[in-house]
Amino acid sequence: MREEVSEGTFETVPQSVRGNLKLNDLNTFYKQLSEHFSDKNRGPISTQRRKKLKMKVSDSALKTLQHLKLIELDKKGLVIAGKRLRNGDPNKTHKPHQNM
Repeated sequence: MREEVSEGTFETVPQSVRGNLKLNDLNTFYKQLSEHFSDKNRGPISTQRRKKLKMKVSDSALKTLQHLKLIELDKKGLVIAGKRLRNGDPNKTHKPHQNM
């Protein structure tokens, strides 16, 4: 099973992006997306499909996951698994190489 977004990672998202989104709500939606994308053959998921699957989704949740690079949104609003979602670690941060 994929990890959840930690409180520390969640706090790195600016308030202007996450709005009044609760971490628990974000993790519920993230888990649903993870389950959807766990099948390697599954493609992007539309708003209509998310509703049919009864996914609780808000613009704040989409923007937050997009900010964390867990998902990507295409021009049509389809959700595409981002690298972090495909790799299964929502809390991994990019660490630049340090010069010695």
